[in-house]
Amino acid sequence: MENFLITSKRLFHKSNAFTQVGILGEFLLLFLPIVMLVSIGTWSLGESRINTEMSMLMADEKTYVELSQGRLARELAVPIRHMISLANEKPVRHVYEALEGSNAAQMEEAFISLMSRNPNYDKVRWIDDHGLERVRVNNSNGQPQLVPHGDLQDKHDRYFFIDTLRLEKGEIYISPLDLNMENGQFELPYKPTIRVATRIFAADGTPRGILIINIAARSMLNAFVGSAGPAANRMMLLNADGYWLKSPDESEEWDFMFQRKMTLGNRYPEAWEAISKADKGQVHLPDGLWTWSSVSPVPERDTRLSHNIHWKVVTHLPASELSALEYQVWPVKLGSALIILSLFGFGIDRLVQAKAARAKAEKEAALARSEVEAAHRLQEAQAGFRMLFEANTSGLLVADAGGRIIMANPAFEDMFGYRVSELLNQPVEMLLPELMRAYHAEQREAYLRAPTTRAMGAGRDLHGTRKNGSVFPLEIGLSPYRDNNQYFVLATVVDISERKRAQDEIVRMNEVLEQRVAERTTELQTARQEAERLASVKGNFLANMSHEIRTPMNAILGLAYLLEKAHLPTEEHKLVKKIRIAGRSLLGIINDILDFSKIESGRLEIEHAPFRLNDVLDNVATLMSAVEYKHDVELVMGPAPEGMEFLRGDALRLEQILVNLTSNALKFTERGSVALTVARASAIDGRDRLRFSVRDTGKGIALDKQIEIFSPFAQEDTSTTRCFGGTGLGLSICRCLVKMMGGEIGVISELGKGSEFWFVLPVELVEPQDYVQPVMAFQNVLIADDHPVAREMLAATVRSLGWNPEVVSSGEEAVKRVIARAQNNKLPDLLLLDWRMPGMDGLTAGQQIKKALGDIPNAPLIVMATANDRDALVREPGSNVADAILNKPVTASALYNVVSEAKRHQHEDLEPASTSSVANDRRLHRLRVLVVDDSEINRDMACRILESEGAIVHLADDGKTALEWLSNNPDRIDVVLMDIQMPLMDGYEATQRIRSTLGLASLPIIALTAGAFKNQQTAALAAGMNGFISKPFDVDDLIRQLQQYATEQNQESIASIKTSRATTTKVRPTPIIDLERGVHSWGDVETYHKYLRKFADAHGHDGDEIGGLITMGLLEHARVLAHKLKGTAGNLAMMVVWELAEKIELALAENRETGDWPQTLQRALDDVLAKITGLTKPNSPNDGAISCVVDSDTPLHLLRDLLLALDRDDPDEAEPALSALEQILPLQMLEPIRELLDNFDFRAAEEQTRALIKRLNVSLQEV
Repeated sequence: MENFLITSKRLFHKSNAFTQVGILGEFLLLFLPIVMLVSIGTWSLGESRINTEMSMLMADEKTYVELSQGRLARELAVPIRHMISLANEKPVRHVYEALEGSNAAQMEEAFISLMSRNPNYDKVRWIDDHGLERVRVNNSNGQPQLVPHGDLQDKHDRYFFIDTLRLEKGEIYISPLDLNMENGQFELPYKPTIRVATRIFAADGTPRGILIINIAARSMLNAFVGSAGPAANRMMLLNADGYWLKSPDESEEWDFMFQRKMTLGNRYPEAWEAISKADKGQVHLPDGLWTWSSVSPVPERDTRLSHNIHWKVVTHLPASELSALEYQVWPVKLGSALIILSLFGFGIDRLVQAKAARAKAEKEAALARSEVEAAHRLQEAQAGFRMLFEANTSGLLVADAGGRIIMANPAFEDMFGYRVSELLNQPVEMLLPELMRAYHAEQREAYLRAPTTRAMGAGRDLHGTRKNGSVFPLEIGLSPYRDNNQYFVLATVVDISERKRAQDEIVRMNEVLEQRVAERTTELQTARQEAERLASVKGNFLANMSHEIRTPMNAILGLAYLLEKAHLPTEEHKLVKKIRIAGRSLLGIINDILDFSKIESGRLEIEHAPFRLNDVLDNVATLMSAVEYKHDVELVMGPAPEGMEFLRGDALRLEQILVNLTSNALKFTERGSVALTVARASAIDGRDRLRFSVRDTGKGIALDKQIEIFSPFAQEDTSTTRCFGGTGLGLSICRCLVKMMGGEIGVISELGKGSEFWFVLPVELVEPQDYVQPVMAFQNVLIADDHPVAREMLAATVRSLGWNPEVVSSGEEAVKRVIARAQNNKLPDLLLLDWRMPGMDGLTAGQQIKKALGDIPNAPLIVMATANDRDALVREPGSNVADAILNKPVTASALYNVVSEAKRHQHEDLEPASTSSVANDRRLHRLRVLVVDDSEINRDMACRILESEGAIVHLADDGKTALEWLSNNPDRIDVVLMDIQMPLMDGYEATQRIRSTLGLASLPIIALTAGAFKNQQTAALAAGMNGFISKPFDVDDLIRQLQQYATEQNQESIASIKTSRATTTKVRPTPIIDLERGVHSWGDVETYHKYLRKFADAHGHDGDEIGGLITMGLLEHARVLAHKLKGTAGNLAMMVVWELAEKIELALAENRETGDWPQTLQRALDDVLAKITGLTKPNSPNDGAISCVVDSDTPLHLLRDLLLALDRDDPDEAEPALSALEQILPLQMLEPIRELLDNFDFRAAEEQTRALIKRLNVSLQEV
């Protein structure tokens, strides 16, 4: 502390040394503001003068640019006027209108006269429509010179000729400014040239080529520069890409002609960015002042110009020249400022010196007082420091640079057991354990070389030694300081013995806890393994129970089907129908339990495959049309939203949700309606969403029950369970499925007012496809339905097909509307009538309409829609008035299909179409089937069903018996229905032995089992089976699978006919039009002839046109036209034309010569036109477009089934069709489809199938 006081006194006495510094500071305090004011004033005056000079300079630059721009515009206007005049001169017109055989002398004289008057014109030419120069006059050293005919050139590939041919009559073409070329080489010396041309026509409008003037632009560019006056040495002309057309540096000009990249944009990118964005302007940049204006030819009066001239006239005043302005202004201004500042500085210096002398006297008087006060403060500081040092509860020690102890407080004495007197001047190492003393001395010396405030021994345990020799843990903080030019270190020492004991206890407790956690983890793992075992047991139990229930259920439903087909009395028929309904209800309960079990165990997976939303709605409509519900309930469905039909997701699970919700709504609705609608919901995070809604007019749900309605085994109340039955799992399953698909589900309901169950799903759109045939692209539809919701939905469905709906609410109104339209000759194409309507029903209305219209040829089709049993409608008197019968709910696909079928039947004079699944009798005529099943009831039931369809049935009660029978009768069977689980030998082993032991690799084997799990289906296919049908099976599904084998195996009766026909076809020459094939593809002669006439109008001269395009060098245009002709000719069975067009297209695509193929093609087209003229009447103005069809003799039914199954994203339907095709076609042809189907890539598989169809030349229309 004493040293501190001495130091402060010395500093105080030295204050006089800083007096001069204080005087300087005060001087600067007064002088600097004046310097600032004078500097600001000088800068302002200088800048104002510079700005004035700069403004004048900028105005001058704009004037120079505008003068040069105006000169260019005037230079461009002259040849435009000359070209207009030249094209209309009578001598010139006389020559090019006469064309062949005319004397060109008059035109030559006109060209020579024009060039004589305009010496800057380099060439004047007439080039005919093929690009050949007919007359040309050159400028030879200022004199016009006629070019001999032998030196005339072909210019058909020059851009100015091609561009001018595109002009309309009277339009003037101005070429870009570039260097002239002769015979493909640049003319030397370089000759800048701009061309003015126009297209000329004979009096009858026949093109006669072009007139073109080449202007030698060198004089125009010199005049452009000369008009700039003083700015001529910096005047530039740029094209639209920034290349120099004229530059002060000639080496920069015309780089674009030599494929060089030197542009203004490359050299001055910032300037070019401004110049390219504005027609005119001025900008001051770091590299100087840029001024520019745009130049384009200006038409006179009504003259039309065609050009791509967007020049820029630019001047650049470099920054160095702009800086010269400043050098002229600033010296004068700065000299004046320095004089003013010198005067102010002298005055301020005198003032400050006087003030400093007065202040010095006052400081000396105050010095004595400050010394007394400093000594007093020093004493107080020392007392305060001593008090704080000794009162601190932590041990404090001060050591000097040599490590000797200088001070220690009482807390330190207590900690180590030493008195302060024992510690003074002792080394600090005496307080450390013996082993650490030598190491600490080294560390202390290293620390003092760069002392900092820090903790001692970071990361290490430190220990101290007490006077009694005991060692204890401690923490030490070091704080260095200097006093009287010496280093001292203040050490803060803390005894951490208690903390160490606490930490040791924590470590011990952690070890105990870790041991307990390990024991608990072992217990949990054991419990989890037990839970997994129980889940496996549960799954196996459910699988076995499902199989055991489905087996007798299959017998019950099959026998019920047989009894329903039998002619039973009415009451017995009702009882059998109730048995079938109850069986299907039980089957639904089993399926719910299985689905819920899969969800609970996490084994239910969501597919992500393309599908059509309308297909899902069609399936729901089909299923719901078979559900028994109240006659007072109207079930209606809306179409998919526009643009949202083709999606990627799990179509099967979406269908399951909609079926569950719709079934519930029908179950709980006594009267009114149930409406299923789909609408586009607002997108979230860029993802499209769909909102599905099932709204009913039933009893509604109380608010307190709505929360629980989606819970497992929960229904609205227990009375509901008793009245309607069910597991209470349907809505819970729906909720889980919606959640797994990333959506949300809910209900809006009010007691007595019905309910709306809704869910929203995110969807992924996929590439749409157009399935609408051209003849069905537009239809006018009159809808009659008394139910307002049904009318609205039917109208929306009709609109979704692109048709035009008109709605009425009764049969009477429908009759009036049709009669009124008939009087105006505006009959609708289709009547969609509800059967059951109050007053006049649909049948009566249809009968009256038929009677009123009579036998007019354009009478509308009548489609009768019914929510009741179709058979009941068919039994009604007069039901034959309907051209088609459609079950409600009506979907877009069902309506389209039934109308399309009805139109086909109308043309073929067949019976009305129907959406009923009931097929013709004897659908399995003479198909030989082996049924293998250990259940006698199932065997008998299957035998009865198959025999009722015309099949020949053999029975076996297990796999071993079936194997023995097949070994003795390998050729007496067409297909095997094989149960999976059987005693002695199961279906898997039996199939493998049939394939390996008996060698019957091609014998179709279909699994018929009560197993409903995916792994069972996979195992069946792996064992060598061709398909899989789950019990209890749907009879129509079973018949559909078996029919493909019936179609294959029962062709022997017609084989000889096909062979004979095929043989005849092979030896006959290819006809110019294969009429038999064409009529077969298009379905009827009239339609086929209509499109033949359309072909004659659109493509009769395509051969000549393709040849002309090839001659002009437009090869890509020729290839596109050949491709279009090839597709259309193939569709219309013109195979000669198709083959020639394909050869031309391929040659053009590969850049090969086509030779005389275009001429040969035109001769073939002439033969086609002659054939069409002899076949058809003239084309009517309402003929439609040509659709795409091809033909083949390949088995069509398998390809059709495969395409339909892939379109519905249904692997279970696609698999049998593909397996059957593998028995007919080489496996390598089907391998890509098989791989894509296994990966559930339905869209790619569909494309591969279509490619195979094209390869096999199969008719897509038939498929």
